[in-house]
Amino acid sequence: MTILVTGGSGQVGTALAGLAERIFPVVAFARDDWDISRSSDAARWINADTAAVVNCAAYTAVDHAEDERDLAFALNDAATANLIETCERFGTPLVHLSTDYVFDGTKPGAYVEEDAVCPVGVYGQSKAAGDMHFANADIPHVVLRVAWVFGSVGRSFVETMLRLAPRDELTVVNDQIGGPTPARAIAEVIRTILVGRETHEPTKHTIAERLRGASGVYHLASEPTVSWFEFAETIFERARYFGVIERVPRLLPIPSSEYPTKARRPNNSRLAMKKLELAFGIHPIDWRPYLDDFLRESA
Repeated sequence: MTILVTGGSGQVGTALAGLAERIFPVVAFARDDWDISRSSDAARWINADTAAVVNCAAYTAVDHAEDERDLAFALNDAATANLIETCERFGTPLVHLSTDYVFDGTKPGAYVEEDAVCPVGVYGQSKAAGDMHFANADIPHVVLRVAWVFGSVGRSFVETMLRLAPRDELTVVNDQIGGPTPARAIAEVIRTILVGRETHEPTKHTIAERLRGASGVYHLASEPTVSWFEFAETIFERARYFGVIERVPRLLPIPSSEYPTKARRPNNSRLAMKKLELAFGIHPIDWRPYLDDFLRESA
């Protein structure tokens, strides 16, 4: 039995494929192989021998979503409903990635799973709509909300900062707060959710038993929480230490109002994860060692 991963060429999908081993057999699908917007693709790949599905595929172009509402909802809402339906047909456990963008970012403290969603942009609205399908899902499942993801592939804030490093001066927003979350750490958490410390190859039965009493929405938190400006400071400091860059540009903190974007971002992206600790024994992630690993590999 294998664990199928959609969005296999993305940040988390790639990280999950990198964890593949005898105890955690993974087949990761790029969009050309499995387009979640096509119901026929889910029916093609999911069958009675599928131990679990991890859905890492999504429409994530936050600003473009404002102009591509139909496409965002097709990939994040309708496709999620179809994936749930196909998994229900075979009793297949499902792990689904969600986002802090389901919240408006106005809460003064960290968001908990029970907080009402209130997305302010099309991307967040489409993800929130997709998440709602799990309320009546008749399969063992985990919806895992994450924020500020960075990894070894694709575009991320870390990649953007390194690309802009040759500039003399950079302005970076300092009034949006969150926890940078490494894609590799997300992959490790998903592995723990699915198989824990099993010493034998997982089966649909063993995974279903782990999730059956714990199905629901969970937050994955990363510490310490920082502003984008503070995150940039750390990226450049560590990048110079590892020899990825020779000099650090002058950084200027600015409010969000001075960096307008088509889609509004949450000012507060902090997530509380007590629920995940209690259910699976998973503790908050310190993102800094993962950043160091990323930069060390980039040197």
